[in-house]
This record gives sequence, C-alpha cells and structure tokens, in this order.
Amino acid sequence: MADRWQAVHLQYQYLFEGYLSGRLFPFSLEEPDTGQIFRNIGKKVVQKDIPMVSNLRFEDIELIEKTLSFIGKTEVDGINYSSISRNIGITKYKAELYIRLLQ
Repeated sequence: MADRWQAVHLQYQYLFEGYLSGRLFPFSLEEPDTGQIFRNIGKKVVQKDIPMVSNLRFEDIELIEKTLSFIGKTEVDGINYSSISRNIGITKYKAELYIRLLQ
C-alpha cells in the first residue's frame, strides 16, 4: 500500500486537517463535479443506511428524502423543526426524528 503514495500527494497536506474534521472528501481532489457523488451518497444513506437502523415505513423514507432536499435548498437561517414541518407536511416530532436520523 505504501507504493500508492507519491510526493505529489504531499501538496495536499494543508487540507488534511479539514479532511479529518469532515470538510473534505478525498474524491473531491480528483473529481471536478462532485454534485452527483454527493447525491448518490445522500441517496444511499436515506434509502439503505437509515432503514437498517430504524423501524420506518416506506413513506417515511420518501419524507426524509424531501426533508434532506428542503435543507439543501434553504438558507441556514430558515431551517428549524417548524419550517421543516410546515414545508414537508409533517409534525414537528417527525421533523426532529428525521433530523436525528440524518445526523
């Protein structure tokens, strides 16, 4: 495995701390358009990972997808349980549950 690393990799050393804290993904160094990759990651988390750790109905999975989409399109100041509840058409309790699962 050591033979996979080359001197050119050291030029990205300044990004390593950000990577460790979750602000950088290794594929973003080589992939010019990471949007589709992130959509695929989100889809896998919502459709496969969350159902494995929770007891949800199929409609809940669709609502979690809508919640994630709403969060992605909304300014930070406009995101809270009430706004999610109102825009997705769910209770505040469900909004809080969905956010916990997404975390």
